[in-house]
Amino acid sequence: METTSVDVLLTCLVRSPSFRTLAVDRAGKLDLFDTVRHPGHALVWDALRRAHAVAGPDAGISVFHLREEIKARHAGTQNEALAMEMVALVDGMAAVSPDDINQEIAQRYFEAAMLQAVKVSMAERLRSAGDRKGLVKALGLASDEIAKATSSEETVVELPLMNPVRFMPEQVKLPTGVRWIDTLSGGGHVRGSFIGYLMPTGGGKTLTATDLVVAQAKRQKHSVLFLYEQGIHNDVAARLFCRMFDDRDIDFFRNTQAVNWSKEDKVRYCHLAEAIGPYVHVVDFASTGNRGVNGVRDVEEVVVGMQEQGMGPDYVIVDWLWPMVMRYCASNGISSEEGGLRHAALLMLDQMRGMGKRLGVIPMVFHQLKTAKARANPSVVPSVTDAMEVGTFSYFMDACYVAGNRDIETNVMWLTINKSRFGAPQNVLGHMIGERGVIELAENMVADFRGRFVDKDNPIPEALAEGGRDDPGYI
Repeated sequence: METTSVDVLLTCLVRSPSFRTLAVDRAGKLDLFDTVRHPGHALVWDALRRAHAVAGPDAGISVFHLREEIKARHAGTQNEALAMEMVALVDGMAAVSPDDINQEIAQRYFEAAMLQAVKVSMAERLRSAGDRKGLVKALGLASDEIAKATSSEETVVELPLMNPVRFMPEQVKLPTGVRWIDTLSGGGHVRGSFIGYLMPTGGGKTLTATDLVVAQAKRQKHSVLFLYEQGIHNDVAARLFCRMFDDRDIDFFRNTQAVNWSKEDKVRYCHLAEAIGPYVHVVDFASTGNRGVNGVRDVEEVVVGMQEQGMGPDYVIVDWLWPMVMRYCASNGISSEEGGLRHAALLMLDQMRGMGKRLGVIPMVFHQLKTAKARANPSVVPSVTDAMEVGTFSYFMDACYVAGNRDIETNVMWLTINKSRFGAPQNVLGHMIGERGVIELAENMVADFRGRFVDKDNPIPEALAEGGRDDPGYI
C-alpha cells in the first residue's frame, strides 16, 4: 500500500471506534502494517490494539491517551525518534471527526492491508513449516485469515421503528389472475415471496400451472413455466390453448388440428395470439436431453436472460419439484439412498427462495401430496405437512396452497392456504371443470355434517328428503 493509503487507513482506525473494533476482531494477531515498509504505522497499530483491549469494543480512544501510550512504551528505546514522528501524525488526526469516516472506503483500505498482511504471514509460516503436516496447517490458517480479510459483513442491530420508510412491510401484491388463488391470498403475492402448491396425483398441478401463465398474460404480464414431467406438446399445449380461448372444450384442442379450426376460431385466434401470446413463456426441460439438469441454476439463467431482454417475469412457475430433483440427481450422480433426493429437494427449495429475493420475482413450485393423503376421503382438509417425501416442503415458503382429494361425484375439493405470512389461513371449496381444464370456486357448494359436498340451496337430495332420517339410504 502507498503511504497516503496507509495514512488514511490508520486515521480511520484511530478516529472510528466501530471500524477499529471490526478491524481488531478480524485482523487478530496479524501485523496489519508492514513492519519494514511502514514501521511507524505498525508501531501505532500495536499501541492501538493495546488501548482497545483496555477500553473495550466500540469505545472511544482519545488522541491524548493513544499518544501517551506510544510515548511511554518507546521512551529510551531505539524507536523513540520514530515514535515521536508518529505522535505528531496522531496529533493531526484529532481534527478528523468520527462522523467524517466513510465506512465503505475505510473497509476497502482495510481489506487491501489485510490481504497483504496474510501474504506476509503465510510466507513466514511456510518457511518455518518442517513437514507436510506443518504445510497443511499453515495453508489452513491462511485460508481462515483470507476469509476474514475479504468479508465485509458485520452484525447490525436495527431500530425498525425509527425508519418506517425502510421497514414498513411491503404490501403491494401482484394478482395472479386465478380467482381461487387471489381469494385465498387476499389479492396476490408480494414480489420476492416464495409460493408452494401441494396437489394430489391428477389433482390439478399442470392445470393450475397453465392457468397461471395464461391468466398473467391476460393481464399483459410476463411469466414463465418450467416443465420437468410433461412436455409442452400435446396435453400441456392443449391446456394453454383452452385457457387462451377460455370458453372452448379442452378436447377440441386435443382432437382438432389448427388447420381444421373454423374460420371464426382462426380469426379469433389471431386476435388472442397478438394480445396474449407474447406474454406466455414455457421452458420444456421434460423433452430435452442434457438441458435442465442443473436445477435452480438453469431456472435462474432463463429468468436473468428474460430480464435482460425486457421481458422479466413476475411469476416463475415450476411443474413440478420431484421430476426436477430426480433429473438433477440422476445427472449429477446423487444416490437416492440415505435421503439423497430429499436433501437435494430441500437445497433446491432454499435456492429457489434466494433466487426470488435476489431477482425480485415470485417463484411458484408445485409438488405432490403423499399417497395416503391423495387417497383420503375428500372431506379431509389437507395440510402443508402432507407433502410427498418432503414433509418440510412449506418451511421455505411465504405461502403454501394445498388442494385436497376430489369427490368423484361432484369434482369438488378443498382448497386451502394453511400457511401464509401475509394473511390468516383459510379454506374454500373448489370445483374442477374438466371440460375447460380449470379450477374455479365452488360457490354454491358446502360441506355438510356427513363430510360430503352438497348444493347449499339443496343440501339433501330429493330421494333422501322424501324418506327423511329414517330412510335406510340416509347416512
